[in-house]
Amino acid sequence: MKKLIAISVVFALVAGAAFAADVSGAVIGTVNVLEGSTAKNRNGDTPVLGGGAMDRMRIEASGENDDGTFGGWLRLDPTSLNWEKDKVEGKDNPKKGLVNGFGSGVQGIAWWKPIDVFKFSIGGNDDGMFGKEDNVAWGFCGPVSDSGVAFNGDNVWSGSGRYGYGLVTRNAFYGGFAGHGAILNISPAEIVDINIAIPFIDGDVIDGKNSKALDGAHEAADYFKAAHAQLDFKLDFGNIAITYSGGPRYYEYGDGSVIFGYFGLRSIENLTIDVGIGFEMANQGEPKSNPIAVGAGATYSMDSFGVKFRTVARFGGEFMEKGAKYDAPLVIIADLLPYFNISDDMRAYVGIGIGTLIPDEGDSVLGWSFNPYLEVGPYWGSKFAAGIKVMSNGVEDANGKKTVDWSVPIALIISF
Repeated sequence: MKKLIAISVVFALVAGAAFAADVSGAVIGTVNVLEGSTAKNRNGDTPVLGGGAMDRMRIEASGENDDGTFGGWLRLDPTSLNWEKDKVEGKDNPKKGLVNGFGSGVQGIAWWKPIDVFKFSIGGNDDGMFGKEDNVAWGFCGPVSDSGVAFNGDNVWSGSGRYGYGLVTRNAFYGGFAGHGAILNISPAEIVDINIAIPFIDGDVIDGKNSKALDGAHEAADYFKAAHAQLDFKLDFGNIAITYSGGPRYYEYGDGSVIFGYFGLRSIENLTIDVGIGFEMANQGEPKSNPIAVGAGATYSMDSFGVKFRTVARFGGEFMEKGAKYDAPLVIIADLLPYFNISDDMRAYVGIGIGTLIPDEGDSVLGWSFNPYLEVGPYWGSKFAAGIKVMSNGVEDANGKKTVDWSVPIALIISF
């Protein structure tokens, strides 16, 4: 028996050497030295508070065989539990444990590439795959937005208002396939990629209310209806992509599928431009129409300074509330982020943002944000960050007051 165990260990070591893995990790911690709000607590006070969180504790490993035909990727990140959401309605997922192998901070992909022009994968990544947003969403603030120092570059205005400003940026720019299932990458030419993802492993988030299957399973048609398909052109001057994102949706309006268009210009020195449009198709039920979103962003950089700008508008369509149908509000956001290179490893940023929500009836909402911060260390890599965050979503609370939230955060962002 001992010989058998020893032989098994030898085979495991040999196999491991033939399929060596690259291991990396990241740790991000943020503390709010001071934080507060103009909103009064139950005692009628507005105390100055403090707090903190470990934003990320992550280990990743990836590897492939010598021929590059088989490989895989694995991520262990307990802190990602905060992001496990039910993708149908945006509610907390009641299944906090493993769901078909995923959950509890576990992500993984296994892949096979028999020929250069074709790759087949099983698995997924909650961060999203094939995203077309570049500098407009997460890339607007970049790595520091993973900490609490900068407002999250994905969406400063998420969740604000009666209807919510909502996922305004991601309404216009495709955020990627954040599901889990079968993934196909086809590259018939150097400038063309065809990406297809079918969420076979996400049965718990597929809308199967009309499914005839039993015990929580779903008919094959349910998965194919929720598929994502993308045609991606990588050209000399930039990038053009058309993406179909199958329902159900987890945006605040409707549950129809969405068609995204994207154009990224990269041929002008020191300047990048991103343009996106998202059209959510009609629902099967009510309402029959959904908003359209359009957005644009630009980044201009020099040796000593740079500036980023983005704006997104969402308009048209309808929404349902307590069985009644209303015209969806016009929502516009705009963010400006100038920055200055103090030295090779030190940068100062000044983030300024506004957001407005204009309903068909009733008062408009105007929110704003102010977020100066400092980074010490390389943009991509380990660094120290500190700043000031002040924001008002412009929405009145139960006392009819518009509140302002503020904090003084510092963070360490470590990657290895």
